[in-house]
Formats: sequence, C-alpha cells, structure tokens
Amino acid sequence: MEAGIGVEPRRSEYLLWAAALTGSLSVFWFSGSMQSHFALAVACLPLSLVVWAALRFHPALALTANAIFSIGLATIAALGLGGFQAPKSLAETAALTCFLIIAAVVPQILTAANYQLRVASHRQVKRSRHDPMTRLPNRLAFEHGLRARLRGPEGRAVLLYVDLDQFKVINDSLSHAAGDAFVLGAAGVLQSRLKPGQFLARIGGDEFALIVEDDGHVPAFAEGLVEAVAALRLPWQDQVMTTTASIGAAPFEADGSDFGEVLARGDAACQSAKDQGGNRLHWSEATDEGVIEKRNAMRWAVRLASAIDEDRFQLHCQSIVPLRADHGLRRFEVLLRMREEGASGLLMPGQFVPAAERFNLGPRLDRYVLDRTLRWFEASPSVLAEVQHVSVNLSAATLTDEGFPDFVRRRLADSVLKAECLCFEITETSAVRDLAKAARMIDRVRELGARFALDDFGTGFCSFAYLASLRVDYFKIDGSFVRDLGHSPLALSIVRSIVDIGKVTNTLTVAECVETTALRAKLGALGVDFAQGYAIDRPREISEYFSAPPPDSVALVG
Repeated sequence: MEAGIGVEPRRSEYLLWAAALTGSLSVFWFSGSMQSHFALAVACLPLSLVVWAALRFHPALALTANAIFSIGLATIAALGLGGFQAPKSLAETAALTCFLIIAAVVPQILTAANYQLRVASHRQVKRSRHDPMTRLPNRLAFEHGLRARLRGPEGRAVLLYVDLDQFKVINDSLSHAAGDAFVLGAAGVLQSRLKPGQFLARIGGDEFALIVEDDGHVPAFAEGLVEAVAALRLPWQDQVMTTTASIGAAPFEADGSDFGEVLARGDAACQSAKDQGGNRLHWSEATDEGVIEKRNAMRWAVRLASAIDEDRFQLHCQSIVPLRADHGLRRFEVLLRMREEGASGLLMPGQFVPAAERFNLGPRLDRYVLDRTLRWFEASPSVLAEVQHVSVNLSAATLTDEGFPDFVRRRLADSVLKAECLCFEITETSAVRDLAKAARMIDRVRELGARFALDDFGTGFCSFAYLASLRVDYFKIDGSFVRDLGHSPLALSIVRSIVDIGKVTNTLTVAECVETTALRAKLGALGVDFAQGYAIDRPREISEYFSAPPPDSVALVG
C-alpha cells in the first residue's frame, strides 16, 4: 500500500514507466545534440511521464522524478549542454523561465491534489468498513475477510458467531446509551482476548464474529470468551450492567466451503446456544441436525418475506356454526395457505408460521392477512350481507405491537367491512407472555368495535387468574380436548369447566376439531355455543367458500 493509501501499482507498471522515461530522455538528448529547433518541445515527452508518476505513484517518487527532471532540464537549457543553445535575449530567457516553472509546478500541483484525493478516498473506505463506535471492522469488512479466507490456500478455520444474551433488557430498562456503552465494553473484552492472526468484527447491534485458525484449542478459546463476557461489570448511573454471551462455532475448510453456508451455520449454532439457555458455546459441524433445522427455519423466514412481497398467499375459510340457533349468516375463520414457487401444492401454516414467529415476521404477516382479507371484501361487496363474523389469527408479537391498533383503525376506516364483524384470535400462551401489553392492545382494538377470541383455550396454564385482565368474547376450546371427549373423562371435565367459566364471564365458547356427528351432539348437550371442524366443512379458498351455500347449522345438533 502507498503509505496505507490507495492501491499499490503493479511492478509491471513501474518497469513500463521507467523504460518510457529512459526512452523519452534519450529522445530529448538526441534532439538537443542535433541542434533541433524543436528540442525544447520534445521535453514534453519526459514531462508527460512525470505527470504519469504524479497521478499514479507514491508522492515521494513523483516529487523526486519531478525534481530531477526540472533541475536537469534547467541546467541543460541554461548551460547549453547537449547541443542546446543557451538563451541570448531577455525574451528567450523569459520563455524558458515560464516553461521551466510550468514543468516544475504543474506536476507538483497534480501530485498534491491526487494525494489529497487518495487520503479522502482511503478515509471514506475505512469509514465504510469500520464500526464508528467500537472501531472494529464492520459486517462489510467481515464478509470481505471471510470470503478471502474461503478462497485462500489455508486449511481448516472456525467462525465464532457471538451474540449477547438478553441485551434488549439493557436497552429497554436503562437506555440505548447504556446499551452502547455495554457493547463498547464487550468489544474491548473480546479484543483483549485476540491472538495474532485472528480477525474480530462487529456485525450487528450486539453481535460479533471472529475468524480463527483451527489449532485444536478453539473450544477452550471460545469458552474463555464466554467467561470473559459473563465476568464483565460496567457501572451505569446507580446500577451495574452485566449480561452473558452465546457463541456458535462453525468450522470450515478453505477453498471448499460456501460463504453463505458458513455464515448461516454459525448464526444457527449461536441460536442453538441461546435456546439452551445462553452463556455457552455450541459447536456445529456441517452434519449437526439441530443447526440444520434452524438453518431451514431461517430459509423459511426468507421465503416467507418474499412470499409476502410477491403476494403468494391464498385465503381459505372454514365455518364456525352455532349449535343451538341459526340466523343464516356466515361465521368463519380465515386460514392462510402459501404458494411456493415451483411447488404443485399449497403450504400449510404449520410449515411457515413457526418461522414467522421465530424471526419476528408475525406482525408483518398479520397485517398482510388483515389487509388482504379486507381487500377481498372490498372487491366483492355483494357478499357482505351474508357475513356476520370473520375471525383472523394474530401472532404473539402482534399482541405487544403498539402500532397495530392504529393500523386496524386506519384500515377499517377505508373498508366496507364493519369492525363489529371482525374477530381477532389470539392464543392463550401468547396472551400471558406480556399480560399488561396484551390487555392494553386488546382494549384499544375492542374500542374500535372488533372482538377477540382466546384460541387453544385450556392448554397454556393451569391458573385462569389472568382471565380477569383480558377482555375476550370467545373461548375456543382446544381441539385435543374435543377429540378426546368421547372416551376421556378428563377431557369431558375440562370442556365442562370451560363452558362453566364462559357462563360466569359471559364469554361464548367455540369447539375446534369437531369431526363427527356424535361430537356435535355431545358438545351441544354440554352447552358449547359454536362448533368448527371437518364434520361441518373443510377449509376452502375464499371465492369458492362464498360460492357454496353456508352449512346448515340447525341440522348439526340433530
């Protein structure tokens, strides 16, 4: 590198420049010895090579070449050496002086300007490849380094993917400034443990990556990093900040591994360490089944985001019918199916929803489904007279999304579907993750006129004390209890208890997975209000669903 700036010209360029300079000086001297009238003009040949040096080479070399050329030319011309005639008049002296000034000054100006440009460019490149807070290489520099290592002739190395555990707690409870201070401290701890030849970069908010040679001691080295981060204590105002780190180790062979595969394996291994409780190392070989499963989930997240962008989903509907009275209007749940590129069939929610939940795509998917459902009714307003109740599922993350109620309000303001027809289904386990936030979100949406159903009711917690905090309109009895109703006294008792709780709290009950006529009759006798399942109808694409007559719910109780 040229003083650390710019790109070093190849040796062949230096040799070509030296040869051209020698040739031009020879022509210049020969022209003078022949007493040519154009000898001074021929001096432009070596001058052009001095300009070349000013634009391409190190400033010291360019200035040296310029000084030698300028002094040499002035000496030759002034003393009349090599056949040149010394200036005899004031005009000739002035002309020669001007030429020499131009020959001496212009290359220097170009050298200085080019050097400043290289300095600015180098600083810009350095900024683009370094994290401004920790001054470590950033993700771009890390990717460049890992790709270079994969192309190199070296043997086996290891990618260590480091992620601070529960870092969001520091940001949320203390402030983002405290979080930045802790990241800076963690970066210092990791950097202090580096050995010669190891590469450390900050690749995310609280994520770091290291590339280390596999010398047989990498597990012990990585465990030392885990212990060092766990031992870090940083005072902040009147508190002391501390957390732990999870590390995923992904060994790879140079000149034989794919960049994306190595990075994804390291990330998945780190997630495995977190899933095991954090504050640990998870070593991942290419055949690690758990890591492969997590990598597949990551791929699902990418495919899911792409499917949302490309509108590759179908809305299906399944009826929810009353077990005692029928007003002839449709009640149904909106179910999602995904069209995969190149696949012949549709993908079920169980194949992609877990990835959406895991990688925080749930709120985006929920907004998409609601918007897509409302758009369908806006395009088919003639069916609105048939609709009494439309259920749409919400993910756990949406329950704590403070912007979701405003999105619902804005979207319903432009929709032909009334808020009173809309019901959001949430699971029991998702609601109790952050009960206070969930309750606030439910209350804000209910103020718009929409309703809520507690899905998979009875499976999440033995204590029902949280029901006093959640204003819901329906309990959806989990299908496992409904299917076992005919032969399990425990399932029968649970269903009876849920019906009793519904009566006490003025909450209607819906039985899922109703698959036989006998179950329909038994559920009606137990006092369940609604039924949903294959015994009533199967999910159908929304256009097909509305083209068929609604199921006869009165006949269901026989």
